[in-house]
Amino acid sequence: MRQKSISVVAFLLMLAAPLAPASDVVVSFSVPEFSDGPKQRPYVAIWLEKRGQKQAIRTFEVWYEDKKWLKDLRRWWRKSGRYQEDIDAITSATKPPGTYTRKYTFPKELLESGGKYTLYIEAVREHGNRTLLKQPIDLSNPLPQSFELEAGKEIGPINIRLGD
Repeated sequence: MRQKSISVVAFLLMLAAPLAPASDVVVSFSVPEFSDGPKQRPYVAIWLEKRGQKQAIRTFEVWYEDKKWLKDLRRWWRKSGRYQEDIDAITSATKPPGTYTRKYTFPKELLESGGKYTLYIEAVREHGNRTLLKQPIDLSNPLPQSFELEAGKEIGPINIRLGD
C-alpha cells in the first residue's frame, strides 16, 4: 500500500511540475513617412526559419492589400508564401507610417529543442524599394535575448525581444 501511495504522490508532483517555458517574441519597428511625393503603404512579412532549411517554420504576420503582389515580398514568397493555403489567417491590411509593436508566441517545440534560427522582416513598397532584415537567434543561449537592427529603406529600426 505504501508503494502505491508513493507512486500516486510522484504522479501528482509530475503533473504539478512547470511545463516547458512558453515565450514571446516582441518585434517593434516603424514604417517611415516619405516626403518625396505620395507613396504606397508597404507590404510587410515577419517569419522564422531554421538555419539550413529551405522553408519557413512559421510566418508570424503579413501585411498586404492585393494577393497578386505578395510575390514582391520575394524571400518570404519563395520560402513560405507560395506554400500557404490559408494566408488570411495571419494577415492584416497594410499600415500607414507610424510605430508598431507586435507580440508573437514562439513555437513551444522550438524552445524545447533549442537550435539556431533566423527571424526575418521583409518590407516592399510599390514605386519604392525593398528591405530584407534578418536576426540570427540561438535558442541554446539563455532567455531573455534582445536585438537591435538598423533601419532599411522601407522600414525603420527594429527592436526584437525574445523571452519577455
